[in-house]
Amino acid sequence: MFEKLMVIAAIVGPLASLPQGIDIYVTQNSSGVSLLTWILFLVISFLWFVYGLIHKEKLIILTYILYIIFDFFIIVGILMY
Repeated sequence: MFEKLMVIAAIVGPLASLPQGIDIYVTQNSSGVSLLTWILFLVISFLWFVYGLIHKEKLIILTYILYIIFDFFIIVGILMY
């Protein structure tokens, strides 16, 4: 049961950043969004992804691939707007 909950958390967790990305791209405004913070999120996500690869932890790999994708698109949005 807990494993199933963690699979849900692995997907929902990264999706929590989706509203920030949507706001940036819809309003074409990134004022008030810290580029440094999102770069740090991306770096930390990458480190966790590598950790998951090293330890062959599929759930960690999945979670942090999603975080990397969302972090990257938010960073691109910040730089564009």
